[in-house]
Amino acid sequence: MIYGKPATEALREEAERLGAKRVYLIASRTLNTTTDEIEKIRAALGARHAATFDGVPQHTTRDVVTQIARQRNGVFQRGINDEKNLPKLLTTRDVLEFATIEGARANKLDRKVGTLTPGKEADLILLRTDRPNVAPVNNAIGAVVTNMHPGNVDTVMVSGRMLKRNGQLVGCRFRQSE
Repeated sequence: MIYGKPATEALREEAERLGAKRVYLIASRTLNTTTDEIEKIRAALGARHAATFDGVPQHTTRDVVTQIARQRNGVFQRGINDEKNLPKLLTTRDVLEFATIEGARANKLDRKVGTLTPGKEADLILLRTDRPNVAPVNNAIGAVVTNMHPGNVDTVMVSGRMLKRNGQLVGCRFRQSE
């Protein structure tokens, strides 16, 4: 139940309200395998359902989201094996958009943040591409989504204010522990 509505109905309505073309479900394995709720949601979403990932631990991290993006490889393999009626593959660009404009849109902040557009607040993250975990950088979006981690964050600017530069926090003073 979500706000007194069955989850299936609430999620379908939310996808419609947001104009979502594809919805990637992230659920617990228990919910997906011991109930029919996720299957009901898939059916209600119809063609909007891109795929389902059911390996979510508590307090999901970016690493789990990366696993989700990699799950698309399983769908790709099914296509190689001539399986029919496969869901559309989730791309690394989709994952990046989930973290930027789609997150802003879901929180009704897309007029303020989520894209680099004149008039919007300047929230920027500059990532280091000179680290071994990033190579090769022949696909920038793919490198960000699948290879990078917090150690690659060099600079952070929020609303035009510098918070991190050269990998160091700016304007923060910490007391030495005794």
